[in-house]
Amino acid sequence: MDARKTPELRDEKTYPDNKILSGVLGKSYAVYTELLELFARNEMNP
Repeated sequence: MDARKTPELRDEKTYPDNKILSGVLGKSYAVYTELLELFARNEMNP
C-alpha cells in the first residue's frame, strides 16, 4: 500500500465519527464494526 495515498486521522481535537472511520478504514470498516458488536455482546470494553 502506498503510504502517500493512505488517509490519516490528523486532527487530534476531532473525534472521528462513523463516516470518517469508514473512509479511513475502507473495506476493513465492516470488520471493525463486527468487533465492536462482539465486545458489546460479551460486555467487554474495546
